[in-house]
Amino acid sequence: MVRWQYRRLDTSTGNEVSVDVSGDVTQALIPGLQYDHTYDFSVSAHNIEGWSDRSDTCSYTHERPTGKPEAPLADKVKGRSVELSWKAPAPAVGIVYTGFELFVQEQGSGEDPTLEAQLPANQTTYTVRNLKLNTVYLFYISATNSTVGARRLGASGSTTFPHGRRLAGELTVLSVTTPESESTEVVQATSGVTTMKYTANDTVVLQLRPASGLNKLELTFNTFDLECDHDKLTIASNGADIWEGGCTRGAQPFMFTIIAQADPMEVDLTLTSDLSVQRGGIEVAFSCVRCCDVWA
Repeated sequence: MVRWQYRRLDTSTGNEVSVDVSGDVTQALIPGLQYDHTYDFSVSAHNIEGWSDRSDTCSYTHERPTGKPEAPLADKVKGRSVELSWKAPAPAVGIVYTGFELFVQEQGSGEDPTLEAQLPANQTTYTVRNLKLNTVYLFYISATNSTVGARRLGASGSTTFPHGRRLAGELTVLSVTTPESESTEVVQATSGVTTMKYTANDTVVLQLRPASGLNKLELTFNTFDLECDHDKLTIASNGADIWEGGCTRGAQPFMFTIIAQADPMEVDLTLTSDLSVQRGGIEVAFSCVRCCDVWA
């Protein structure tokens, strides 16, 4: 009956282990490997004539899982802010992911990326604010883990990142270009009609600030002609987003009514466009009245 013996030599420590395997097998599961160690493997066979010479050596380095998050996405680019989202790395045996580190770098600035946020493991979205207009930013996301020995520099294309700091896991990078400009128009009239400028890579904000005591705002979109890619209109009431939409509206005009719960009423219409602009934009009529006693 044929027997096999494989030899495992840990070149990092010099420890050697030999294991006999019986039967007609040509493979074996090798347990007990340690991360970041290199092993030399060889095999010999035994029959009635005795043991054969050992095979050529096969070297293998047992690398630790780096835990690279999936590529991040820029879900919303709104003037001077961008909302990022990403997926956590796949589970790995012996690795407990503790969170994420988000770094921001202005392309071409000559400065190292800076730590923007340290986030828990269950958070996979984050909004970066106060960005410069018409600027390319690089966002780096790295998963952190509880194993100190796993800390190593990831594939970010940088040898010292930042200032020689070594990160847990590989880095995933995303490039985002902020709009060229952010145009803001403040309207304090109780009614009127306005056309929101619609140009490439731009953010336009229409701020409606009616007089105190008026709590109902009716918006009538005579024209709503946006592309169905990344262009969108966001409506916010007193700082909270309440509606967002894009694409050409077939049935025009359409109306949108807001009843404010605070005085004074503050409504922002934000039109965001990407580099491709082939539609007409938005024309909106607005009217502010007092409708009901919602304020004490």
